[in-house]
Amino acid sequence: MKTLSVIMPYFNEDLALPLRALNSITAQVGVDFSRIDVCIAIDNGGNSKGIAKLLKENDFPFAVKFITRKGENSPGLNRQNGVDQTDGDYIMFIDADDTLWGDIALAPVFRDLDNDDPKKPTDLWNYKIQHEGYDADKKLLITQAPHNRTWLHARVVRRELLKQHDIKFSSEIIYNEDVYWVNLVLGLSENIIHREESIYFWRYNPNSITRSNTNYNLHHFDDYIRAMRLSTLLIPKPKHRRDAAQQALFRSFFVLTDPASDTPENSPYIQASNNQLRAMCHDFSGELDFTTPETTKNFVGTLSNSNQILQFNLSFLGWLSQITK
Repeated sequence: MKTLSVIMPYFNEDLALPLRALNSITAQVGVDFSRIDVCIAIDNGGNSKGIAKLLKENDFPFAVKFITRKGENSPGLNRQNGVDQTDGDYIMFIDADDTLWGDIALAPVFRDLDNDDPKKPTDLWNYKIQHEGYDADKKLLITQAPHNRTWLHARVVRRELLKQHDIKFSSEIIYNEDVYWVNLVLGLSENIIHREESIYFWRYNPNSITRSNTNYNLHHFDDYIRAMRLSTLLIPKPKHRRDAAQQALFRSFFVLTDPASDTPENSPYIQASNNQLRAMCHDFSGELDFTTPETTKNFVGTLSNSNQILQFNLSFLGWLSQITK
């Protein structure tokens, strides 16, 4: 049994991309590769012949295999297949078009795993992500992304937690399978540790679905709210449920009231999102609390003074009352 299983979902990306991702693992220093295995999970209809050829033509210092699945294409079920067909004590994900950050990304991971308290093991280790993108002038920027509730990457999860609570990716969530799974992991973990080290490089890929369609986020935002709602319903602890639901509502406010959006309010995309928001408010009525400045500041870190918080709360609550009336 390995210590760490790295799962790489794949479909038909240029083979140079998964090779680059694998080479970023090979480049790690201060790591015992015998403790790592990599599983390339290929969704139905994916380029399994190309991956087989890639693995045959390249030598890697760690165990690596590819697996395939049949049935309707599903990013969530493909990721779950990777989880089910590995056995490392801990798992992490790397997308085929991303890489690890530098050559010492895994060193702090193994440091933490090896020094963890066996009597009170850590369920989830959260590290930082370096994010590649472009500014308004098309200048390449690399910035460190903050910890959040939705990103799947740069997280190392104890497999026993997944078994204990039967945490699985959902076939019902199409575009935000990672949001659903991460929210469950966060809500059901007893012991979470946040680290400041960056271990993951989220690379800009203009050909990916989410980055090539400027309206992708809005057009599928109802799926995000649904992912948060369905996963939050499975979280038993009141505070964790409340935190998850409130963050989903705050994010919805920012996206659906974005002044830069030219999507009309009566569009089917907005209406679908509003329907999910009504369902969420109904499901968690009596649990939500937007009355205190502390609540708002905890979720909206850009607000620096009481007047900004007050103005934000008034706008937010006005919007929410319109949605739920």
